Order: sequence, then structure tokens, then C-alpha cells
Amino acid sequence: PDTAQDSPAVAIQALDPLATTLPSETDKGLGPSAPLLVNEFRDGAIGQATARPGAENTITVTFSSVATIFADSYTTVTLTGLTVTRTADQALPIAGDPVARGILPPTGVWAQATGSLAIPVITRLRASEMVEVSFGVVNPLRAQRQADVDILSSGIITAPRTLANDPGFSAPLLVWTNLTIKTIEQSTASATSANTISVTLSFLNGIAFDPDLLLTISGLTGSVTSERRIPVAVKVGANGTSEE
Repeated sequence: PDTAQDSPAVAIQALDPLATTLPSETDKGLGPSAPLLVNEFRDGAIGQATARPGAENTITVTFSSVATIFADSYTTVTLTGLTVTRTADQALPIAGDPVARGILPPTGVWAQATGSLAIPVITRLRASEMVEVSFGVVNPLRAQRQADVDILSSGIITAPRTLANDPGFSAPLLVWTNLTIKTIEQSTASATSANTISVTLSFLNGIAFDPDLLLTISGLTGSVTSERRIPVAVKVGANGTSEE
């Protein structure tokens, strides 16, 4: 099958008229040899240590494998989607109990363009055993939304599965911005008048463009404007300042 599944129960029955037997469940192969077992990674989660722009950041990943993975399957587990970082292509150091126990090597192959880390399994990784590893990257200078990170493998082929992000600022590669200027003004103080609110912002390092990234201004209570979408005009100043 194309999708992951556990190995089903398999029964055997003799139908010879002279020696009919009742169905009996058979013993199955171990690990990936179990019939019709299609592997997947479960209980996957990913988080980070800091959302500070340009900071050295520690990424922590946890997951488990449905099937036992043996070294002779030449399986490589790959994390992909950790973009954008300032970490160049390299053999990236990895830490964690599976490294100390020799299940995984002390380094993985990092590719900056795809934000991927490839980690070979060098000794047996048992089925359902929780794996936790961490590694360091450098955050971008510009603010950005969290990454959506997939885990997959070759050797024993495992389809990509998206890891669950830790909440809030612990979501992987979520980088907040530094506001150096933030002011708000209005066009009139007259009662019942149409009023234009102007907001001026300046970002120390800018924000990576993302159509889903939202800037929220809160606290403008007391107006008679009902809840609805309202027109917003934006202009960018010569020094990168934005006015709305």
C-alpha cells in the first residue's frame, strides 16, 4: 500500500476435506519483515530554544518509528523544511541519547537551501522507541513565521509526515522582529467625525515577505466603527519605515 499501516493479523487454515482445520493466527516476521507493515514516524514534534533574530538556536526533534530499523537497511532519516536559516551546508553536529548510544551518528548532512538534515541509522532503532535529538542553527536576521517540518526516510522508505510544532515562540524558526519606531496618531479629535489613524513603524532587520504574516494593532477601543474589514493604505519610506 501507499500509506502507512500496521501489520495485520494473518491466519492460516487447511481446507482439505480430510484434514480441515480452524483458522489459526500465524507467527510473523520481526521488525520490517512483518507482512504488509508499512512504516511511518509517529509522535513527532519539533521546537526551538530562541526566537531572537540572528541568534544561535537549538532545534529539538522527537519521533518514533513503527518498524524496527536495522543498520543493514541503510536507512537515512531526513528532516526537511527548516528554512530560512543562516547556517551554511555542512556536517552538522547532533546531540541526544540516541547519539550517545550509537544509534545515530554525531553529525548529519545539512543542506541550507532546503533546510534539511539527513541522519543515517547506524545501529538498530527499535520500533516505538522515542528518539530525541537536538542540533544548532543560526536564525535569520529578518522576522519570519514558523517552519513546517517534515520527517521521512530512505532505505526503509517512509512517506513524509509533518512534525507537530511546539506552541508559541518555541515553534521552529519562528523569528520575531525588533521595532525601533512605533507611533500612532489620528487626523481629528472632532466628535462623530470620520477619523484617519496613522501608524508609523520601523523594523531593525525587516520582515521576510509572507502573505500569511499578520501585523496586529490592538487597543483602539471606544470608536463606533463596527466589526468589518476596513481599507488600509501602506507606504514604505526611504529608510524602510512603513506607514498605514
